Amino acid sequence: MSDEEKKTAESEVEKLKEESLEELENYREDGNAENEKMINDARERLNKIFSDLKQWTKDTSDPEKIKAVLENSKENVTKTLQESREKAVEISNSESFRKTIDGTKDVLEGTLGLISEGFKATGELLMNNPAMKNAAQRADERMDTLRKSEGLKRGVDAAEEFTNKMNSTIFGGLRNLLDKKDDGDGQQ
Repeated sequence: MSDEEKKTAESEVEKLKEESLEELENYREDGNAENEKMINDARERLNKIFSDLKQWTKDTSDPEKIKAVLENSKENVTKTLQESREKAVEISNSESFRKTIDGTKDVLEGTLGLISEGFKATGELLMNNPAMKNAAQRADERMDTLRKSEGLKRGVDAAEEFTNKMNSTIFGGLRNLLDKKDDGDGQQ
C-alpha cells in the first residue's frame, strides 16, 4: 500500500473512531458516577479497537485479513455502543434521561448503520489498492486451480476411502473384543 493510501486509510479509521466516541458521549449522564465509569471503560475499549485497527492497516496487505479485521472491528464497535446504551438506561438516576436514551434506539441503529458503512468504505478503499487487488485475484485463481485439480480430487477420495477402511477395522476390532469379553463373562 502506498504512503498516500495508508494515510487515507488511517484518516478513515480516525473518522470512524471520532463518530463512535461522539455516539458514546450521548450516553453520558452528568452527576452519575457509575455512568461516568461505564462511559470511560467503553471509551477505553473503543480507543483500543481503533488503535489496533489503525496499526493493523499500517502493517497488513492481505485482502482476506483486511476484510476479517474490519468486520471484527465493526462488530466490536457495534457491540460496545449497544451495550453502553443499554447500560446507560439501566444505571440512570434520571427518569427523563432514561426515557431519552431509551428513545434513541432508532437513532443508535441509524448511527451504527453509518459507522458500518464507514467500515465498508474503508475496506473498499483498502481493497482498491492494486497490490491487494492482485493478491486477492491470485488467491482466487489458486483456489480455482485447486478446485479443478483431478489429482487433488483423487487424493481426497483416496484419503476418504482409507479413513473409512481404518474406521471399520478399528470399530470391528473393538466390537470383537467386546463380544469376546461378553461371552467370557457369561460363562463364569
